[in-house]
Amino acid sequence: MRDGFNYERVILKLGGGLITDKNVLCKPRIEQIKHLGKVVFSLQQMGICVVVVHGAGSFGHLIARKFRLQDGLLPNHDFDSVDSTISNQYEARDQVRKDMRSLNQIIVDEWARLGLAVETFPAHEIFTETGPNFKGGIKFFQRKSVEPIPMTYGDVVNCQGEKQFGILSGDDIIVRLGKELEKQNTMQRLMSPAASDIKLLVGI
Repeated sequence: MRDGFNYERVILKLGGGLITDKNVLCKPRIEQIKHLGKVVFSLQQMGICVVVVHGAGSFGHLIARKFRLQDGLLPNHDFDSVDSTISNQYEARDQVRKDMRSLNQIIVDEWARLGLAVETFPAHEIFTETGPNFKGGIKFFQRKSVEPIPMTYGDVVNCQGEKQFGILSGDDIIVRLGKELEKQNTMQRLMSPAASDIKLLVGI
């Protein structure tokens, strides 16, 4: 028993609205990111293996929504009226991936200052397809508490067929991780005033 927290693994989902200002393009909430790092550090000190999945917030949603990336390739749709320096969905896809890497690096850097080692696996590099049945293995997330924290995030991933790409949500990722990591009995706990901001899938 670890001070009433009798679990070996925590899958932590950080909502985009928690770690960014969703009303301002690409604006992180640094103090929140630091605070969450301290929480993760405390869990590691308790010998708990932490897996982290984070959302996009203003680093992904605004552009993705404008260019309907969730719908896949729309070759007949006119995006000329979209007020943006980006001219098509391919450029939007690449920009969202770039912005997500930037957000992730901010988290990694802030947590490194707290003594946390993180290894990131961008979703578009290890997963394909969207929804709860997305494809790709989860071996990257099978870690011990003394190893670097595995982290990934919601992302624009490749899809087969005419769709070509789509958005794989962090929520779908954590559900699959919770089911397939070796401690399969899980429960979800909400840890913030906004219920969608932080989610824990805790291995029993």
